[in-house]
Amino acid sequence: TRKDMLTHIQMGSGLMQMNQLQPAFQQCSEALTFAQSFNDTESQILIYYKMGETNRLGNYLDAAVQNFNQAFQIAENTQDK
Repeated sequence: TRKDMLTHIQMGSGLMQMNQLQPAFQQCSEALTFAQSFNDTESQILIYYKMGETNRLGNYLDAAVQNFNQAFQIAENTQDK
């Protein structure tokens, strides 16, 4: 449900703030699955951004750039800019 998606986003954000990056990324991945199933592009943009931030904090810079680019591409193709 959308509530589950929001819960995963919030948990991912909280874990990221606690510097628990792997669990944070996993929560974001779970949220992304929900967002994609709902075709919720606004949430997909936010989640890819959060995944990019998590990768950036973990010094996985190539993955971070890829996540940021995914967010940007979705935004470019939608009105959710």
